[in-house]
Order: sequence, then C-alpha cells, then structure tokens
Amino acid sequence: VDPALYVQDSDLKHGLRGWLDRLSAKQREVIERRFGLNGHERATLEQVGKDIGLTRERVRQIQVEALGHLRRIVESEGLTGDTLFC
Repeated sequence: VDPALYVQDSDLKHGLRGWLDRLSAKQREVIERRFGLNGHERATLEQVGKDIGLTRERVRQIQVEALGHLRRIVESEGLTGDTLFC
C-alpha cells in the first residue's frame, strides 16, 4: 500500500465526515444510505424512502439538494466539487 495514497484517502474520509455533519439530519441520512457510508449498505431511492417514510421522489429531491450543498461546502474549502462528484 502506497503511504501517500493511504494518507490522502484518510484525509478524504475525515473531510467527508466533517462535510456530512454540515448537512441537515435528513440530508445526511439520505446520502449515507444512498452511497453506503458510515456503516450503511448502498440502497436504492425506493429502499431509502421505505426505510425513512418518504416517497422515492422526495428521497431523490433530498439527494439532489444534499449533493448541491456538499459541492458548495467542498468548493468553499478550495477543492473542486467535480473532483468528488464526477
């Protein structure tokens, strides 16, 4: 394992936790469930909606809002959103 890649990956994970903490609780839950973060399995829009009592469409809307918010957070720290959300 390349130590530089390990450090870079570790820094990204630490940053991601901080960025997720800046989302609303519902946005964070949707993102974590959709992308399999923080111990969650990756889930479809329908699965997430069923688990948290929302429609598939509402979960999609929250996901779009949350990803936009994350992009702005990342860019405000001098990184490019495209790097993370390509």
